[in-house]
Amino acid sequence: MGSNLLSIRARSAFESFDWAYSIGINHFILAYSGGKDSTTVAILLYEWLLSRKPTDVAVTVIHNDTLSELVDVEMHWVREFIGNYVNKLRELGIVANAVYLTPKVTDTWYWRTIVRGYSAPNFKYRWCVDLLKIAPLKSFLTIRLGNYIVVVGLRENESTYRVQSVPNRFGSCALNQSCAGYYIAMNNDIPKLAPIRDWDLAEVWAYLTTQKHFNVEPLFRLYSVNPRFGCWHCTLASHRVRRTTNPYYDAVRLLYRSVTDLYEFRTIDTKHHKATAINEYGRYVVLRSMEIAEKMNNKVLFYGLDYAKVKSYTLRELFYELPCDDADKIIRSVDDSDRFISMCTIRGAKPNGDMLRKLLWWSRSLVNNLPDSDPIVQALNTIINNL
Repeated sequence: MGSNLLSIRARSAFESFDWAYSIGINHFILAYSGGKDSTTVAILLYEWLLSRKPTDVAVTVIHNDTLSELVDVEMHWVREFIGNYVNKLRELGIVANAVYLTPKVTDTWYWRTIVRGYSAPNFKYRWCVDLLKIAPLKSFLTIRLGNYIVVVGLRENESTYRVQSVPNRFGSCALNQSCAGYYIAMNNDIPKLAPIRDWDLAEVWAYLTTQKHFNVEPLFRLYSVNPRFGCWHCTLASHRVRRTTNPYYDAVRLLYRSVTDLYEFRTIDTKHHKATAINEYGRYVVLRSMEIAEKMNNKVLFYGLDYAKVKSYTLRELFYELPCDDADKIIRSVDDSDRFISMCTIRGAKPNGDMLRKLLWWSRSLVNNLPDSDPIVQALNTIINNL
């Protein structure tokens, strides 16, 4: 990556910040996920502030903790970087704060899957994005924030979906005209600035490698084993292999995908001839799979079960520990969904041998390019053998 091209890219990002500031934006809300793109944007914003030295700007770093992040990423990188970043901004004289957003307990993936039986998201049924990410952000933005804009690490060429969708949400860059609109969008009624919209992957890594302000070695190490961050259960990023920091995350995700795909694990609407909610067998598989995965690792992997609470009870207590009748009463006190299945039923809904064999066959077919010795395949076998 040539230094001249990288300088041009950085200068374009600076110009997008300049434009926002010139129209009266004095509150930059940095949406930080912890991945390479949001880290790049965070450092670009820091360098712009260091260069321009504005005296009337505030920065709020918001991290949307879906409670479904990879625990090693969330606890050992994201929160440490945010703390260091905010401190360095304050050293510049910038009013800076960090806010951690989480979904409502009834909107978490754990609740929607176990209590309501939601099936795995796909590109036509992206229920998770609204509940886990957009709703917490919109709730936060209802408070008085002044003239703000949300700075995001979106890149157009990151995926085929974004190549198609981003031009519909952001402006264009016409010849001999201002390109400011190219980086600006109103998305879900939220003003957004995407300063690296047109960067490619090589430019992101080149920038992170050459910048001198922040130690990003932990990020490089995480990407060496995990090519994509985000919710561990995501079935949008990759239908098949998605290497994470632990093969048991991948195994549970594949099982979630499988109980969505197989009719044996779905409620069937015979009138309309379609599958609806995951049934008690599918919910049992997901619930027990998480328990087995943590037991085999001898550590917490699904920290959201401990952070999300209903009436002082954690989801771990509701799903695994409380007497099932007591758990049902607490669940029904906050959710009267007709998708509800008693915890007594779910905990006892062990699939029979034929169902387990089909589950293994289907899950294995999703990663049929992997050898039997692969850690993901071994984790799959271990979980299913212990269901």
